Amino acid sequence: MEVQSKRKWPLILKLFVLTVLGVIFIFPVFMLFAKSIMSQGEATAFPPLLWPQEDGIHFDYYVTVFNIFGSNEHGVPYMLLYFFNTLLVVVLSTVGVVFSASFVAFGFCKIKFPGRNAVFMVVLATMMIPSAVTMVPLYVIFSTLHLTNSTTPLWLPMWFGGGALNIFLIRQYMMTQPKEISEAGMIDGAGYFRQYFSITLPNSIPILVVVAIGAITGAWSDLQGPLTYISSRENYTLTMAVSMLSTDTSLNIDNVPATMAACMYLLIPPCLLFIFGQKYFIESVVMSGIKG
Repeated sequence: MEVQSKRKWPLILKLFVLTVLGVIFIFPVFMLFAKSIMSQGEATAFPPLLWPQEDGIHFDYYVTVFNIFGSNEHGVPYMLLYFFNTLLVVVLSTVGVVFSASFVAFGFCKIKFPGRNAVFMVVLATMMIPSAVTMVPLYVIFSTLHLTNSTTPLWLPMWFGGGALNIFLIRQYMMTQPKEISEAGMIDGAGYFRQYFSITLPNSIPILVVVAIGAITGAWSDLQGPLTYISSRENYTLTMAVSMLSTDTSLNIDNVPATMAACMYLLIPPCLLFIFGQKYFIESVVMSGIKG
């Protein structure tokens, strides 16, 4: 009995630590939701309130945030335009990242060519370059091509490699696949493109899902890109709309609860994506050998 009791204590301690960490990480989300259903006075009260008190719960901010931006000359609510712009950027960015990163990773993993390892090291070295260094050159390029003030600069770069980190993750996962499968395809006359589409990609679904989740959350929550390239109100994204709620006093709305409600709209889709995709996330980490 004493031995069993001693074995239980590490498990109890582990569960306690995980519970405390879980509460710490969930608490900001809880406060975000709580302030979104408070009145303006309670949302800005000090010391902060954990839940609505005398004024009750106000879910009307979730409806108000859709109507506060008004409509364009065609009668289409701006909030719907922002949602469509964001959805367009997310879809095109995700497809570009998954396709281009997997294509490059396939080349580094399955095709032997002189200097392959050296080129791969150069690709990995690009992760050390700060985004601020490439911001001005990219803006000059898109300005020269007359693509600024549109959503194109937000998704087009994703079609040119997909990012060094994504290439690394997919390559590591592809290296765990048995070589005999590719060799059998070559014996049957399958070229590299046939191997890529028919053999390697179908066996790389878990890591592709992980990369897609990262691309979706990155494009969904991006604010720096829209602020850099977009100036027309019709081309705004949802993140720019949320920033307007906290900075534009002409909207004539209780800023704090409405901003929190808009942030909840931004928070829910990435959370759902992670919940439904965590199986593939864990599987890819275990099989790629990059854990720890």
